[in-house]
Amino acid sequence: MRFPTFAFILSLVLHSGAEPSDGVLRSAADVLRNLSGYTTNPTPFRVTASVLFASDFCNKDKRTLLLDDGSGSFLSAYFDKQPVPRAGDVVDCSGQVERREFSRTVIVQRLKVTGHHPPAAPACATVSELLNGKLDNRFIRLTGIAYDARKSETDSHWSLLSLADANGVVNVGIHTDPSERDFIKGLVGSVITLDGFCTPKENGPRLHLGRTVKANGLSSIRILRRAAEYPDETPDISALANVSADKIPYLKRFRASGTVTAAWDGQAVIMTTNALTVRIRFSTDRLPAYGQRIETIGFPETDLFNINLTQAIWRDRGGCADPQPVAVAEPSSFCPRLPESLRPKDYLHGKAVSTSGTVMAAPLQSSRHDILYLNNGDRMISIYVDPSWPLLRELPIGCTVAVTGLCILEAERWHPNLIYPKAHGFVIVTRTPADIRILARPSWWTTGRLLGVIGTLLTILIAILVWNVSLRRVAARKGRKLFREQLGHVKADLRTEERTRLAVELHDTLAQNLTGVSMEIEAANDLRGNAPKPMLDHLGIAAKALKSCRDELRNCLWDLRSQALEEPNMTKAVLKTLQPIVNDSRLAVRFNVPRARLSDNTTHALLRVIRELVVNAIRHGNATTVKIAGTIDDDKLLCSVTDDGCGFDPETAPGVLQGHFGLQGIQERIDEIGGTFEIASAPEKGTKAKITIPIPHEY
Repeated sequence: MRFPTFAFILSLVLHSGAEPSDGVLRSAADVLRNLSGYTTNPTPFRVTASVLFASDFCNKDKRTLLLDDGSGSFLSAYFDKQPVPRAGDVVDCSGQVERREFSRTVIVQRLKVTGHHPPAAPACATVSELLNGKLDNRFIRLTGIAYDARKSETDSHWSLLSLADANGVVNVGIHTDPSERDFIKGLVGSVITLDGFCTPKENGPRLHLGRTVKANGLSSIRILRRAAEYPDETPDISALANVSADKIPYLKRFRASGTVTAAWDGQAVIMTTNALTVRIRFSTDRLPAYGQRIETIGFPETDLFNINLTQAIWRDRGGCADPQPVAVAEPSSFCPRLPESLRPKDYLHGKAVSTSGTVMAAPLQSSRHDILYLNNGDRMISIYVDPSWPLLRELPIGCTVAVTGLCILEAERWHPNLIYPKAHGFVIVTRTPADIRILARPSWWTTGRLLGVIGTLLTILIAILVWNVSLRRVAARKGRKLFREQLGHVKADLRTEERTRLAVELHDTLAQNLTGVSMEIEAANDLRGNAPKPMLDHLGIAAKALKSCRDELRNCLWDLRSQALEEPNMTKAVLKTLQPIVNDSRLAVRFNVPRARLSDNTTHALLRVIRELVVNAIRHGNATTVKIAGTIDDDKLLCSVTDDGCGFDPETAPGVLQGHFGLQGIQERIDEIGGTFEIASAPEKGTKAKITIPIPHEY
């Protein structure tokens, strides 16, 4: 191929040969070798080539280019830039070979047109030449007979056309609009030629299809000899009655005329005028009606049992007959149960048969007919029925029906590499609603309802078991709680008895001894005479200290005999503690603290402190009202004691040296339990004491 510029010829020389060390592919041959290799990494390329073919359709938003760089190889690539170059343009393009799903694809990312020359003519080819692999990635003009045409079920923008010759069939993809599909179907039987490029491997959903041809729309198709719709010279199919499978002219159309005995899913069976049963596969969506007289033309095929027609067209011959023959056999005799007799009896093909059985499943929708599955005791039988029949809505699963219909042998199509195609069995095609009769409806007590009742009973039983387990757990939990409460009462009674015993012992011993010591100090004070003043001062301090000890001992004895520690309500516990020393009318107690959050030591210390503060307020401050409050905030107990007494100055208040141990004792008790104690007072302003005690976190 000659190119117009010297620079282009020089670029071909420089880019030919082995792959450069920089890893960039410089020729179409290098790119094709990379496509057939095992690498999975993207590989860059840059080539200067002539455009042989530029598609005006898109595939996954990309257009297709066919390039020739003069290296002897032709490169098919995808291109997503606009405008699309013309055939004959000289382009400098670069991109990379990418791995996409299960295939590698050449993607042109940058393209620059550097010149133009007259586009190269496509290479003329036949189907046989294309299938031998010599035209891979070539711009070709393919000639053959249009054997089949249909729309793609995976991409609505494509139509599929099969071109055939005596040696094989190749599939052609044509980018079409929905309005152009009838034209594609009308090509069946015609001899055509089309321009496109041959791809050795499909990059679409049919990855294992093999060699295919991509055509650039309807403009690339030319009809050399259009097939007449109903040519008079078309031979009758009866001429093939005694012809062996390898001698059948598969690319020649034949005629069959007769009465339709069944029609379903784009197919029909006719009884010809010379008593042949012929199965027809139509190329159109339109189906003839049962009993209609038609003439049909199509390509012959065989399953080694019968000669049939495929890709057929048909026309009405006028009139309507009742083709239903008498039922000749039960379908169960069609395929005996013994393994040595599994060969089908082909004499039932195309005959009307009747059977009965149980409906095993709801009708399954096929393309145009529903499939009803019937169990006749020996096997499952597929029954084709028209979905428009009202009877189908009255066929519950499990009912017994009688079916009459046409028996159709299901066998593989013969081809040279399949010597003995398999016969898979048979189906029955119903023709009118009268072919199905309901013999018995299913019993109300079905297996499904039985399973439902069993499931309901099991659910109830499980619910009862769960309820019993829950009740047992609740009873056990309440029993443990009651046991703990009773145990707590017993422990409380034991502690009360022990404190009472200790109180009696202390009263009979220590209290009497302290009383005796107090009497001796009073006697010594009466006999003091002219004793020195320091001695008299010490006797006074000793008397005050002894009195304080007696008061403290009296309080201890009261605490030991008191039930305040066992009181679960802290407000009542405070009132019981203060009851011997103050009237309830002078108290205002609001203690919102759960007793369970406080230990016995903390409770005892807190009650002693509150009592000491209240006693001081009444005896020394002459208070008429004392307010006691308590609450919990962030694992801390906050307590306050406020009175309306005369108050005092905390800085000048008498202490231990003067024989006053009250405030010092309070501070020591609070320190022992880790708390803090603050007191605020002033003369004639009353007194307010604040206590903060940490308590354990509640879980």
